[in-house]
Amino acid sequence: MIRGKYLREKKAMRTKIFISIVIILVLYKIIFNSYSLYESEANSTADIDVAFYLLKDEYETKTIPIEDMLPGDTQYLKFTISNFYVDESGNDVMSETDMKCDIKIRTTTNLPLQYELYIDQDISSESLQDKLDIEERVTDNVHWDDYNTMFKHLVLANESEELKSQGITESLEIPYENEYSRTYIMKITFPEQYSENDKYQNIMECIEISVVSHQIITGDD
Repeated sequence: MIRGKYLREKKAMRTKIFISIVIILVLYKIIFNSYSLYESEANSTADIDVAFYLLKDEYETKTIPIEDMLPGDTQYLKFTISNFYVDESGNDVMSETDMKCDIKIRTTTNLPLQYELYIDQDISSESLQDKLDIEERVTDNVHWDDYNTMFKHLVLANESEELKSQGITESLEIPYENEYSRTYIMKITFPEQYSENDKYQNIMECIEISVVSHQIITGDD
């Protein structure tokens, strides 16, 4: 009897130990996954290239999703403003009047990303220089979707207060006599300091670029 009771107690003890080990392993896996959530092989780079052609009075908007960024990563977005393009036959199609355009850059604020802006350079971290002085203006009076998304506009610090209050990044006047092209490079960085914060898991950021073009006809004010 005593031996049978001893064996039962020993078996129960082994069962408890086994269950404790399983619980410990499960908890370890959960904790490990949380803290290593943002481990990345190193600064993955995705290049995004979009173009706007200014040929007439027009409003054009392009929304670019920024996905799969981890703390420590950098991506580059290139967008070009031109008053001409090459058609399918290889011919240049060009604006026939002077053009004015207002450029707006708006981003969501889901991730603590940092933005830098450069003009007429290649997408290369080694060659980028003369960073533009930009300001970030947060606004929640216009929503992207049904979730009350908050946005920020990126505006040039040297633009007028009137333009900045409208969220205009830059306003250009482009003569039609010559082919004109202006290239913007946006460097997007997710700071390494957020590598142990798991609240940004599977969150996507969006960048919206809008260009409003207007023909300047002789005699316009």
